[in-house]
Amino acid sequence: MRQARRDSFVRGAVILMVAALVTRVIGVFQRLPLYWMIGAEGNGLYTASYDYYAVVLGLSTSGINVAIAKQVAERMAVGDAAGARRVFRLSAWLMGIVGLMMSVAFYFASPFLASRGFGNPAAYLSFVAVVPAIFLVSLMAPYRGWFQGVQVMTPVGASLVVEQLARVVAMLALAYVLLPRGLHWAAAGAATGAAVGAVAGLIYLLYAYARGWLLQTSGSVQAPSLPAPGESAWSILQQTIRLAVPVSLASLMLQLFMLLDTNLVLHRLAVAGFDLKAATSAFGQLKGPATVLVNLPTVLTFAIANALVPAISEARVLGRTDQIQRHAAAAVRMSLWITIPALVGLYLLASPIQMLLFHDPGAGAVTRALAGAAIFLPLQMTSSAILQGLGRVTAPVWNLAAGAVVKLVLTWKLTADPSLGVNGAAYATAAGFFVAAALNLSLAQWYVGSVIEWLNMVIKPCLAATAMGLAVLGTYGWLYGLWPSNTVATLASIALGVVVYGLGMGLLGGIRAEDLEAAPGLVRTMRRLGLVR
Repeated sequence: MRQARRDSFVRGAVILMVAALVTRVIGVFQRLPLYWMIGAEGNGLYTASYDYYAVVLGLSTSGINVAIAKQVAERMAVGDAAGARRVFRLSAWLMGIVGLMMSVAFYFASPFLASRGFGNPAAYLSFVAVVPAIFLVSLMAPYRGWFQGVQVMTPVGASLVVEQLARVVAMLALAYVLLPRGLHWAAAGAATGAAVGAVAGLIYLLYAYARGWLLQTSGSVQAPSLPAPGESAWSILQQTIRLAVPVSLASLMLQLFMLLDTNLVLHRLAVAGFDLKAATSAFGQLKGPATVLVNLPTVLTFAIANALVPAISEARVLGRTDQIQRHAAAAVRMSLWITIPALVGLYLLASPIQMLLFHDPGAGAVTRALAGAAIFLPLQMTSSAILQGLGRVTAPVWNLAAGAVVKLVLTWKLTADPSLGVNGAAYATAAGFFVAAALNLSLAQWYVGSVIEWLNMVIKPCLAATAMGLAVLGTYGWLYGLWPSNTVATLASIALGVVVYGLGMGLLGGIRAEDLEAAPGLVRTMRRLGLVR
């Protein structure tokens, strides 16, 4: 059996971050031709089905990933490789059954969800198109959970890239072919890409598993394979379900949080005086261009969360409380490093970026309204992973539920205001994630100790981001006045902003060598330049 070297927490996070960045970049640029092809209205039809699909996946697959990763990491930590593999096999059978049941239920619920839930029956075909993907993604979940549990992240990252590439090619091709039949057919074609991508991702994971990506070493030391302690299949499944259900509820709560827009925005915009076509287009701007940009920082969050849960679980089993605190603090620090400048950049360049990418500068206003979520959503996800790794799996559910209540009330009130319209829903989303993130971080502080060092995690990034913002605004205005090209001015401003922020963090001492342990060559170079301590 081939040996695979375990990844450290930071290295594992970097592997997943790179994979998630690649998939997110592909996803963003896929949305561009799709948006140009089917417009805001067609994007609204496509996004509605995808939002409900995400809810089903959150319920059926996200918990099993964490449950398998946690149980496998804990068994491998004490040398029970046979028990870890047994957890995986039983969970794979469980997910096959659950995925099939969810797919059938979603198919029969599709007419109601399109006409009554979303409020536009034209979305029905898109709902039906995602049904096969539910079953296929459910089959992938145990494999990803296994690799995360043994802390070998390369197959997880590669499968994400393979899945995304296949999905994008299929969705664009099918949307183009079906567009002459109408927007609702083109949206359904785009939705079908999810199933094609899932097939490709599953094939890759099966290949990786068959090739022997099973953890046999910890660094260069052979891990002992002790006999399984005689657990029955039922006891293992019970433990898996007990772990998976709260995490699934947390993920479900996150998806329901986002689904509030799908269920409420069209209805409340009607109260504000929008007709169905205008309301669907406004919803398409919110859930298309604005959400795509604001979700970019979650590339980091995805990587951190998937590497963090097994790393903290292992440290907790081994009684390494100092390691738990270091992992938690590093996760929050890495999140804030990215999200603070992302918030500033998205707010200042919302309209130019939307014009550059989606040819829709009108989406700039809703992007600015939603910009706060660029920092609060990643923090909510990172802090949830900390609590899950500590075994406090229900706490993120209740905290996100509190945020959802805030979002529900504000969406109901603000979206019906004609002066705000869809911007009201964006403000409500940012406020809801703020509440959830604040509650999560408070609990993490209580259980772990200090996870936020205000000077290096908040104040220094804010100072560097302020300098970045001034440079971005000045550069954009100067270049656009000199040469009125939005493309040139926007790209140059973003590039300069990245440089200014990086230099600012280095000169302020906000970056330390241990924060870059996955890239020793970069550390040496930055030390020579005096940019790391």
